[in-house]
Amino acid sequence: MSDVLLIGNGINRAFDSVSWSNLIDRIKHKNNTDLADIDLSKIPLPMQVVLASDDNVCEAVKLFHEDLDKVNTEDQNQLINKLLRLPVDEFITTNYSFEIEQTCLEKPSIYNYRKLRKHSKDIKNKDVLFNLYRYYAVDDNKKIWHIHGDITQPSTIIIGTYYYGKLVREIQNYVSDFMRRYKSVVSKGEIYKKLSWVDSFLTENIHIVGFGFDFNETDLWWLIGCKKRNFPNTKIYYYTPESDISKEKEMMLMVFGVKVIKDISFEGSYPEFYERVVDRVSTTINRRDEDNEKD
Repeated sequence: MSDVLLIGNGINRAFDSVSWSNLIDRIKHKNNTDLADIDLSKIPLPMQVVLASDDNVCEAVKLFHEDLDKVNTEDQNQLINKLLRLPVDEFITTNYSFEIEQTCLEKPSIYNYRKLRKHSKDIKNKDVLFNLYRYYAVDDNKKIWHIHGDITQPSTIIIGTYYYGKLVREIQNYVSDFMRRYKSVVSKGEIYKKLSWVDSFLTENIHIVGFGFDFNETDLWWLIGCKKRNFPNTKIYYYTPESDISKEKEMMLMVFGVKVIKDISFEGSYPEFYERVVDRVSTTINRRDEDNEKD
């Protein structure tokens, strides 16, 4: 059993990257000026873009290319390089942007990002199955899975209730087939060959960093429930400042078997906090590996 990192937009926000509210404001002012006095934050996240774009989500996505194709700061690159040095071969990210890949390229660009793109399964229409089989290979074949799409292919971006619903259905259908394949291979004493990020999420240990785990992230909430039921010996670690998580969310995560790590020192600086998180992840992985060797 290996370890996988799930990374959200928190690390970008720590270095003053564009926020979700900024994107929504841009979409609102461009598409639906009648919302000038409406507080969209009171609406669930996947529905904000629907209202802000006057239900023209596909058009709204085109703005993302301009806002999310940003150059990392030097400090941001240092932190991401530290993440890449962890004993982890797979990174799952909900981000549409390429801050991780950017650190591995001499000349970052949309064109060069596309050259890193690979597919774990040969499928005719590579957008039909969303992002289940598409990853980006960096730094000696470490895999970066953009599970909600990316800015090199706007048609793959998952945003809005309609697309989240389709994604959850696609994942559920995939998991049904995956469980049959996995059980068949394991029953024969063979090693299962993973095809998708979903395989890794279910069968490996997951470390979640910089991700708010909003209750509207229905795909991931469904998967942690599925993971608990079918792979109870795997672990999920969720790293967060104590001040950033409500008691209700903490209890929900714990119900699904997630270990909430909130004892890492946070003194107001998110870059410093994430530096400490990376150190904790490294310690956790190395300590467990040592315990396994003793066993």
